[in-house]
Amino acid sequence: MFQRCGATVRAGVVIATLAVAAVAPARTAMPRAKDVWNRIDGSGFEIVGDADAALMREVAIRFGRLRAVVPGVFGVEDPDAGRPVQVFVLSRPKTFRPYAAGRARDVSGMFVRGGGARYLVIDASPPLDPHAILAHEYVHYVLDESAPPLPLWFDEGLAEMFSTFRADPLRAEIGLPNPRQQQLLASAGPIADAKFFAIDASSPEYLGGALKELYHAQAWAIVHAAIVGSGAGLPALAGFLGRVREGQDPGAAFEAEFGAPAATFARRSARYAAREPWATVPVALDRSAVDEHPEVREMSRAETLARLG
Repeated sequence: MFQRCGATVRAGVVIATLAVAAVAPARTAMPRAKDVWNRIDGSGFEIVGDADAALMREVAIRFGRLRAVVPGVFGVEDPDAGRPVQVFVLSRPKTFRPYAAGRARDVSGMFVRGGGARYLVIDASPPLDPHAILAHEYVHYVLDESAPPLPLWFDEGLAEMFSTFRADPLRAEIGLPNPRQQQLLASAGPIADAKFFAIDASSPEYLGGALKELYHAQAWAIVHAAIVGSGAGLPALAGFLGRVREGQDPGAAFEAEFGAPAATFARRSARYAAREPWATVPVALDRSAVDEHPEVREMSRAETLARLG
């Protein structure tokens, strides 16, 4: 499961060391002399990591396609304009864990802000899917940059919906099925409305425990059903976010754009997740917005140490 450090900040808990940890984690995270670190300087982002060149290149291409789609469908400006986001792609658990010091053991990705910089830190060790993790964290990042605090279930549900994002040079597809989430809802059933909507970033059900995965699965099904299943589509998503930015209550904004209260979608979430055929949202991709042949540059030992602090 992915965890956004920024969520605790949104909940009002200021963690002053997060940005420092993202740039200069504990000494145990310093690379070994034999380690090779690579870097890609993209348009609006920088990727640094100990992953091999092939994976770094694939991450850059797929992240570039994601960035070409998300701000537009959210109806917001590119948050990276003039201030590139920095992405750390870490291929070994021992490299990633110091960045996640103090977090739950199952954390595999983080969005961290501080000191005027923004970082996405990704555990790319097998069998994890770094593309799904990065898509999830990027959605959190864009929402954090462009909207007031949203209900936790919507924030997490939208991030989960985009975690299966797929694209080729011409076309993207949003909302592909998530078998793990579908299986969880089918076997356990949804969390009762009163309990589900009371969960916040400090709740045990969100921080860990038996209901953590089920919470994310139900949030995913609610958001997918609202955007795709209802037929409201991506214009309603942009409309909802716009209403919230203008100060409207999120509950009222949700009902206005998606045609029913969130609780209605919650009660149908398990049945919705089992539906066939599964619907997705296709989006045209602007080829000029994505570098399909990013250059991977091997960093020197001195540059790597300087970059990591």
